[in-house]
Amino acid sequence: MLKLAMFGLDEGLDWDCGGLGFDARQRPDLVAIAQARARAKHGVAFDASNTVLIGDTINDVHAGTRGGAKVVAVLTGGVDAAALTAAGASTVLPDLTDAAAVVSAVRRAVSS
Repeated sequence: MLKLAMFGLDEGLDWDCGGLGFDARQRPDLVAIAQARARAKHGVAFDASNTVLIGDTINDVHAGTRGGAKVVAVLTGGVDAAALTAAGASTVLPDLTDAAAVVSAVRRAVSS
């Protein structure tokens, strides 16, 4: 949350539906936690077809793919695009500064 807030990217996000690091010992388990919270709040089933994890490390990508989410990766974690793609990211963005590109990447991820 702090990293997003530093760049003003935390507004408009539904923090009640997330899975944060202290919620589970294993990162892939965070996806199911977030999906359950979103289902409870919104009454909609969330699964790999409509869940997108945005992250910037190989561990983030593995958490998403192993946990049941599509992954949009960002080149802000010191990992190159080829490695993030090889790990399973459906899209790799340079950063999150272009909101339209982020939204487009998320939409493409759930439609693939």
